[in-house]
Amino acid sequence: MRYYKHNIGDFLADTHYLSNPRLAVYIKLVWEYYLQEKPIITGCLEEKAEELKTNLETLEYVLYKYFQQVQENDVWLWRHKRIDSELAKMNSTNQKKSEGAQSRWNNDTTINGFEDFWKAYPNKKDKQKAMKAWAKHQPDLAKVLKALKTQKNSEQWKKDDGRFIPLPTTWLNGARWEDEIDGKPEKVDRLVIGNILAKADNDFYTKSKEEQSSLINNYIKENV
Repeated sequence: MRYYKHNIGDFLADTHYLSNPRLAVYIKLVWEYYLQEKPIITGCLEEKAEELKTNLETLEYVLYKYFQQVQENDVWLWRHKRIDSELAKMNSTNQKKSEGAQSRWNNDTTINGFEDFWKAYPNKKDKQKAMKAWAKHQPDLAKVLKALKTQKNSEQWKKDDGRFIPLPTTWLNGARWEDEIDGKPEKVDRLVIGNILAKADNDFYTKSKEEQSSLINNYIKENV
């Protein structure tokens, strides 16, 4: 981790008598401990002292004063009781936040019917974006499934092997489950056509609205 709580009062109480060289070494070791989220490993104290730009005597003083040497899995480590406690608290808090977020996400999507919507929707693309749209709008599943049953049989959705079926995210953001289908030929979705034209022309969406509209109208005349 790159951030940790620093109680200045406790720190000064523990280190006020240290010389500046010893204090610098202690701070570097504490930072290393928090950054790596694991105990200090020193295979060779001379090498560690050189790494910290100090001498062996200073390093040994700090290690034996503030850390406890233990052997774990045939490796000698230097543990710091206070830091281990803080890391455990932080990891526990992060785990609870993660579980809470996952639970809320599941409630917004799977439990409220997203998977049923996804199973019924014929154009299965960009599932993650669709999940977010579902969580945002939280539509009534019964209405969604009823609308899909009707719209899948519409002329537009059947045309050209489903070429004009909107992306699920577009369908959800447009609240298309509220569309009324009366059996008449359905109006072509201009947004869908715009996306088709943009795939062939990367500059399509940089054109003026009038130019885009003209291109879409020409496409409809020629293909729909």
